Amino acid sequence: MNQPKKDYYLEHYKQLKDMVVYDIIKDDEGINGEPLYGIVFRGLPSRGWPANKVRVAWIQMDAEGNGAGHLNIQDTVIKK
Repeated sequence: MNQPKKDYYLEHYKQLKDMVVYDIIKDDEGINGEPLYGIVFRGLPSRGWPANKVRVAWIQMDAEGNGAGHLNIQDTVIKK
């Protein structure tokens, strides 16, 4: 019996499920002098997401600039 092929990107992007957009940010240092842009997400406190934690999805593209793009998703803590 054929097993369905696991889709890495689908599983990776599911990290954003049930989250809300909180902010848009820019990292001027970026990669090779090019700035990086990120979408900041917050989870729902009613589902146990800590109030001081956010998830950032950095918008990236392959080195040639002709790919479909990729979101590099990271969790981080807000410093007060």
